[in-house]
Amino acid sequence: MLFIIHNGRYIVYSVGVFLMEEIQLILAKNLKT
Repeated sequence: MLFIIHNGRYIVYSVGVFLMEEIQLILAKNLKT
């Protein structure tokens, strides 16, 4: 778990990108239906 502390910015950035992709997929599904 230490790498999370050392690479905090990288982890936050990765999670942010992941969430943005998930949100886009959810919005796309909602728009189709």
